[in-house]
Amino acid sequence: MTDRLGLIQAAAEEDDVLGRSLFDVVPRLGEGVGQQLNHICEVGDRATMSLEYEVDNGEIGFYEVTVAPSREKTRIR
Repeated sequence: MTDRLGLIQAAAEEDDVLGRSLFDVVPRLGEGVGQQLNHICEVGDRATMSLEYEVDNGEIGFYEVTVAPSREKTRIR
C-alpha cells in the first residue's frame, strides 16, 4: 500500500480491489507472478510465495503471501 501511482493506495476501498484481477489492481506485477499463481491454482493446494516491491523511498521490500485457491476450477487471466 502506497501513495505511488500504479500501486494499491492506502485509502483504497475494499470494493476497489476485492474480486478484481490482481493484475488490474497491481499492474506492475510481472509475468512470473502470474505463472506462479496459475501453478498454485492448478495444483489446488495452499502455497506460499514471495513478492518484492519498491517502497516510496526507492528501497525494495518483500511480502510473503499465502495463496489458498478455492476448490472450484480457477484460472488467473
